[in-house]
Amino acid sequence: MVWKWNTFRKGTSVRRALLFLWSTGRICESFHFVNLTDTGKGIYNRKGRENAGERKRLSAADGDCKPFRICCITDWNFSRTAVPFIIRITGCLPAGRLRQEKELCAVRKNFGKKSWMYPLPVLIIATYNEDGTADAMNAAWGGLYDADKVVLCLSAGHKTTANIKARKAFTISFADAAHVVESDYVGIVSANTVPDKLDRAGFHTTKSSFVDAPLIDELPMALECRLIEINKDGNVIGEIVNVSTEESILDTDGSVDPEKLRPLVFDPVRGAYCVLGEKVGNAFQDGKKLKG
Repeated sequence: MVWKWNTFRKGTSVRRALLFLWSTGRICESFHFVNLTDTGKGIYNRKGRENAGERKRLSAADGDCKPFRICCITDWNFSRTAVPFIIRITGCLPAGRLRQEKELCAVRKNFGKKSWMYPLPVLIIATYNEDGTADAMNAAWGGLYDADKVVLCLSAGHKTTANIKARKAFTISFADAAHVVESDYVGIVSANTVPDKLDRAGFHTTKSSFVDAPLIDELPMALECRLIEINKDGNVIGEIVNVSTEESILDTDGSVDPEKLRPLVFDPVRGAYCVLGEKVGNAFQDGKKLKG
């Protein structure tokens, strides 16, 4: 038999090491766990404790040492090791069973009901107050409602909600990496108590040519929208009248380049802002490789 060795550094969880081998296809039906110490290399049993009865030095030729079978990786509950160790694969599973075992042994954690969605946008919604001054707020719960419509989940108490009802219009700008602080500020301060919060954020505005709402000059891309309705759930439904961008975020073909826009996405689990990542594929194209 050909012995395969996989070495892991000090502090690695043995269970995590097994899962790594499992997920990368270097799967074993049985294996030896070898603890690398100066006093000897001990074989460990399924509970992670050293098996004194089988304590001996192992080498690639030690085929007489009885290996342990893996029934289900989730049965293994090792603590982190104090020394480096080696896992030696001594038997491989057939491909069909490998796929089945990987599915059965996938490790998942249940969190219950959470408002987690990836990615969530960072939308800066701008409106006019009753006195004609501009206001803006940060919202993540929003998106496309139809080909030419958007939906925003806004509570009734927001100043923005009242402004949308009164003006029947709003703009949605996409927060970018260059304006993290400003974009976050307009989301944590209410215009009900700080009416000049847009000025304090350092944002400047220009009136939209299409709807009765302001455009934020510092944010290079915006949807200009007209109110259609606020439905029974309180969600704002708007029609997209126009999309406006600065030329600085366009590529050579005149389309929006996300690497130039660098829009933010909201991580609801960690409460963090991230920049939209790299391109990894082509929509409506890459999947054709699997068509019969």
